Amino acid sequence: MMKAVCIDANLITVLQEGKEYFVFPNGPSSFFVSNFNSVRSHMGAFQRSRFKLNYMNEKLDKSNGPLIENNKYQGNSNDSAAKVNVLEQMDIFDFLSEDHENVPPIGIEIIIPHDVISPLECTKGVKTKEFRIVQKRWKNYVDALNEQEGGSWLEAREKLIRHRDNKEPLLVAWDPQKTEK
Repeated sequence: MMKAVCIDANLITVLQEGKEYFVFPNGPSSFFVSNFNSVRSHMGAFQRSRFKLNYMNEKLDKSNGPLIENNKYQGNSNDSAAKVNVLEQMDIFDFLSEDHENVPPIGIEIIIPHDVISPLECTKGVKTKEFRIVQKRWKNYVDALNEQEGGSWLEAREKLIRHRDNKEPLLVAWDPQKTEK
């Protein structure tokens, strides 16, 4: 059992500075935090730097058993074994480690074809089938870029036009050409 006092509750509404909590290790940089001596009743995972340890006992309560054990069979001699899937809690602060800083962005790099035009650039009538095809194709490309980068749809549209006109590759979330078929 470990207890710790919260020393930094800045912007965390469930924590109170100066209050003692039960804490349970959750990777190298965070704790599960609970008001009770049970990891299963935790309020969330928080950075270790927000706490000052008070008391540590290496003997873990049986009820707190390992959380990361997957597909464990539980039961007694009278019961048939029941398969229990226990989810593994990932350390939510792992993305801050240096190992993950040099990971290339995930997506597909494409060159926008010159015939991918916006509905404003289309010369076909608004009620024609050709216009609807241009409109749908344009939407697929802008949506793929917007999903990758976020921000506003208009910003994604402007960037798409700029990269199309300059024939520069662009990283998008998914291949818009596959949705055309």
